Amino acid sequence: MDADKLFALLSDFVAYFNARYGQCPEQRIPPCWAEHGALVEELTTLFWARWHAFESPHASIGGAQYWHSYTLPSFYERMTRWLGNGLVACQHGHHRDVEHRPVGTARAWEIRTEVIASLDFVRRTASAGSTTHAGGDEGIVVAFLDKEEERR
Repeated sequence: MDADKLFALLSDFVAYFNARYGQCPEQRIPPCWAEHGALVEELTTLFWARWHAFESPHASIGGAQYWHSYTLPSFYERMTRWLGNGLVACQHGHHRDVEHRPVGTARAWEIRTEVIASLDFVRRTASAGSTTHAGGDEGIVVAFLDKEEERR
């Protein structure tokens, strides 16, 4: 899967996840998730683990229960370790790093995330020579992120 498509999936997944599981700030993925490389990697595996448990041809009740009992709590523990003392500030939209002032709005974080995704795409394209692959533009169907599915 191309990096730009994966970033789009992750962005949609974070929005879905926070709407579904983020009733309180401690349960939310921070809006600055794309600023934290380790968190991007964690979200990638969390996304695919959820897809496998709920939507793949091998999806099962047992897989879904495993995701909720083990995968999700482990994700929260690792997110806490990766972000440390900055987690709470980030969850409340107060991410700080050395070079940038805090970003104040959810839309500003969305734009910043898109910029990071674009820069990552350019970096990968430059180092790999190309991001296209044989086989066309097929993708994996992810019903819980599919906007068309919600309209039916």
